[in-house]
Amino acid sequence: MTGLKTEEMRELVSRARNIKQDGGNLSKLFSEFAEERNMAKGTIRNAYYEILKRAENDEGFKREVFSGELLKTNPIVFFDEIESRLIVKKILIGLTEGRSVRRTVLEMGGDEKRALRISNKYRNMLKNDREVVEEVMSEVEREKGKCFDPYFRSEQSDELYKLKCEINALYARIFGKLQAENRELKAKIKALQ
Repeated sequence: MTGLKTEEMRELVSRARNIKQDGGNLSKLFSEFAEERNMAKGTIRNAYYEILKRAENDEGFKREVFSGELLKTNPIVFFDEIESRLIVKKILIGLTEGRSVRRTVLEMGGDEKRALRISNKYRNMLKNDREVVEEVMSEVEREKGKCFDPYFRSEQSDELYKLKCEINALYARIFGKLQAENRELKAKIKALQ
């Protein structure tokens, strides 16, 4: 199922419960837990939510893994068809204008969690809904005169892709430093108040 032994599932659930009580971030737990087991963060995150889902329907599993009550999760909010098309359109416009997916998503606003959801939705649409993506590409081309083709790859585009990756990494480092400074300033302001 999750790739985790029962003891590991218990530990993950216990640590998640402690973090939630302290108002902490599960993302950090997933990273740490994955590193300790030489696994991917995404694998641990997916295992965690799979454990919660299974425990809702399996009393034996619930007793075996959870001591006490189940952990609660926020309901999953899905993008509707119009929102999905708009996400693809905004990102394609950004790519057409020379920006990266990451930069475009960050410019779309919102917190890190929303940015991740938007980025994942875009990649999911590219992979699973090519017909809609191509419709949006045609729409962008009509409006802008051209449109970036996310399906086209050539040697030249591979070089461009590598360059964009380097630019994205630089942008992410700068953005990360700004976020850290922002958190630090907020903490100082709070302490002064």
